[in-house]
This record gives sequence, C-alpha cells and structure tokens, in this order.
Amino acid sequence: MPISHAARHAAAAALTLGLATSAGGAAAQTDELRTTHGDWQIRCAPGTEDCVMAQVGKGPQGNDLLEMRIRKLDGVTGQNGEQVPAAIQILTPLGVALKAGVRVQIDASEVRGAAFEVCAQAGCVVREPMGTKFVDEMKGGNTATVTLAALPGEGPVQELTSSISLRGFTAAFNDLQP
Repeated sequence: MPISHAARHAAAAALTLGLATSAGGAAAQTDELRTTHGDWQIRCAPGTEDCVMAQVGKGPQGNDLLEMRIRKLDGVTGQNGEQVPAAIQILTPLGVALKAGVRVQIDASEVRGAAFEVCAQAGCVVREPMGTKFVDEMKGGNTATVTLAALPGEGPVQELTSSISLRGFTAAFNDLQP
C-alpha cells in the first residue's frame, strides 16, 4: 500500500515524542499512565490529552528491547485516498544494524519492514504510518513479532525478536483519541 509523502510527514510529526534513555525507559516514566487495556497502556504527556498507546517488548534475556507506541491520526490519507488511521513508532536501544531496519509480523500475516528514521543518544526510532489493513490485523491478531538486527560489538550481526501482545489492542485503540 503506497503511502504519500504527506502521510509519512504527518505520521512523523504526530509521533514526535522525545526519545527515552532506553527502550521503554524515560519516556514511559515522564508520560502519565491514563489507563490500561490488556497488555497496552494509554500514556499521555503530563497535563495534556496528547496520548499514545504503548507497550514495552522484551528481548531474549527478558530485558527491555523496544517500545512500541501507536498514535491515532485524524484526516490523514495515503496516495490512493485511503485512510491512514494511525502511526507507529518503535524505539530501540543503540547498537542496531541500521540497514536491516525493523520487521513486524502480526501472527502469520505478511512481514512489514521499516527503516530507522533517526538515532540519538537515547536510541533509534522507526516511525511509519499504519494503513487500515495493518490496524485491522493488529485488532484481530494475538501477537506482533518485531525483529531487529543488533551489532554485539565484536562478532556477527544477531537477529533479536520481541513478541508484543495484542491482548487489549482493540480496546486501547478505540479508547485513544486522535
């Protein structure tokens, strides 16, 4: 599904949230927890209605590997006039293989890839618009598998996978305001 440059720009602008010191770290601590739906939290900038739904994904050793945030959009359309109802942000720690990007798969659906947009002292970020099909797959799914490649200093690149539970996704998405 082609996404227009304007839709990408709107998604990136909507997700300018500030980077955490580690995946799921400072950003989650500075945001206010408003409510929880299953495994998803709705977190808002203090004193505002500027909210995202979020979940921290664990790595193979149980450490925080990434944070997935979703923001609802209003009035954003793709190149074909199709609605872009949301944007996704995935924050990872530094030390990832940038060219590999991030891959996301909902249950056994198609694998979607996305490039890293920026890395800063706090970590590396992927920001992408989410078409209606992707949102619907997440609403009907059980697990989002997120794969990234890490550079462990010396040695070969290692793929790391984190499972994001979709339990409560629909309720959180429906509760989220654009």
